[in-house]
Amino acid sequence: MGYSLAEAAKAAGVTKAAIWQSITNGRIAAKKDERNRWVIEPEEIERIYQPRAKSKCEETSRAVLEVELRCMKEKVSYLEKELEDKKISVESWREHAQRSVAMLVQDRQLQLERYRNAAPTVIQVPPDAIRTEATPEPPVSNPMPTSGSGWLVVCGMAVAIAAAVTWWVLNHPRIPS
Repeated sequence: MGYSLAEAAKAAGVTKAAIWQSITNGRIAAKKDERNRWVIEPEEIERIYQPRAKSKCEETSRAVLEVELRCMKEKVSYLEKELEDKKISVESWREHAQRSVAMLVQDRQLQLERYRNAAPTVIQVPPDAIRTEATPEPPVSNPMPTSGSGWLVVCGMAVAIAAAVTWWVLNHPRIPS
């Protein structure tokens, strides 16, 4: 049984057009079967075209490709395992962050509750810091206070109030708006 045109081309390693051209030029002896298809004997193909035998190079390259494929599969397996480990690690850190935020929120709420429930702080001012008696001041044409005026008392009170407010701000948490 001979080759068909396609089988002959495959065995010779050429196109069907090249085989057909060799038949029409008379280089290859071929005949037609009962269905009017070309039938070519294998000996004719071997006579004109050297058979395509697998070379040592093709066998070696196939072995190299198989080794590379095996290595790639191992790499894929390793990377899939690494990815799974990273997913677990990310989830662990996410849970840790959520717990930390919850603890911070709870701590802040406790601070605000303590602040709201705290008794108001009374500022103690020494009795000698405030002068209650009025001293008559001579009329002054200069609008600036002089050394003997009550201006020092007012400044002393302002400094005491500023110190008390500063202490209050530094020692009490702020209420968020």
